[in-house]
Amino acid sequence: MRSITEQFTLEKGGYGMCYIRLTDAHFKVLSQGGNKRITIKVGPSDKVHLAMRPKTNLGHLLTVGTRSCKKLGIAVGDTFQATVAIDTSEYQFEFPEVFGEVLRTDLLANKAFENLTKGMQRSLLSYILAVTSEQKQIERSLKIADLLSQGITKRSEIQEYLKNKA
Repeated sequence: MRSITEQFTLEKGGYGMCYIRLTDAHFKVLSQGGNKRITIKVGPSDKVHLAMRPKTNLGHLLTVGTRSCKKLGIAVGDTFQATVAIDTSEYQFEFPEVFGEVLRTDLLANKAFENLTKGMQRSLLSYILAVTSEQKQIERSLKIADLLSQGITKRSEIQEYLKNKA
């Protein structure tokens, strides 16, 4: 069993994040092989990629950002039926179609992106998806591809460039 369908409750955390508590049994199933990433689906909503946090004083947690709450159609205090599963997708994160197109046309950027750590890849994907306008996503995709093509792959350098050019 690599997924769980059950009732969960969205609770308010700090720093604008929310969380869903997992029981020890749920965590054991979902953390097989050292896994830390899951997908969650609530009713007819799209599936969302989330991170699992190891046990804290609150227990094992799934962190849920505002954008994910909106996509799932849930709010703080809601109790809902959801299916939670081990994330087996390549990047363990939603991959913007526009960025895929940019990487298909820029093989140097594509190779550099593939050589990044999984966490850095997810950070860049999150940066692109933070805007809903397709035009803005294209602009961000092109910026990131340009940086990667120039050999700029360190997190601090990419963040500094994006912060100054955003």
